[in-house]
Order: sequence, then structure tokens, then C-alpha cells
Amino acid sequence: MTFTKEQTKYIAKALDVEIGKRGMKKSVFYKKSGITSGAFSQWNTGRTCAKLTNVQKAADALNIPIGSILPEDCDLKTKNPTAQMDDEASEFARLIMALPPEKRAALKEFLQG
Repeated sequence: MTFTKEQTKYIAKALDVEIGKRGMKKSVFYKKSGITSGAFSQWNTGRTCAKLTNVQKAADALNIPIGSILPEDCDLKTKNPTAQMDDEASEFARLIMALPPEKRAALKEFLQG
């Protein structure tokens, strides 16, 4: 999925706020997320549109849920993938999402066998 230009600009600004809240240097954010400074700059100006996978990497780098940086008009914001889960499954999903990206990747690899 690719976001619109307006959605991408909103996401970039929301990421800027989250980076600032954490006192994180942009260079650290770029390294942790794998997003280049050039790509992030183009998101801010709307020159390019962000892809869901990259926005998820950005959220992971900040250890925040992706929904916290998405605009209200985004389909992903209104569709809660855990809405149909029971309490135990929802809690498990929340715990997995709280893991650092490298631990989530290791868990995924383990579960896929």
C-alpha cells in the first residue's frame, strides 16, 4: 500500500513530533528505521509518497504503534486488525508489537519454522 501525498506529509510531520518527543537525533532515526534523510525530506514536501512498509519501519524505530502517526482519513486507522480477536489474542498481539523490530523478526522466523 502506498499513501497519498497529503497522507505522507501528515505522517512525516507526525514522525517529526515523535522524534522530537524522544529527543532522538534524526541521524539515529534514519539509521534505526532504514529510511534515508532524502526520502524523509521528500515525504515532508510531498514529492514522494510513503509506502506502508516504510512507515511501519519508522514506527518500529520509535517503538510506537503505526496508528498513532496515521491521518484520520487513512483506511488503516479505521480498520483495527485486533477488533475481531479475543482478549488473550489482542494482548498477545500488543506484546508482539511492543518488541523491538529485531526481536519481532526473530520471533516471526521462529514461528514460521
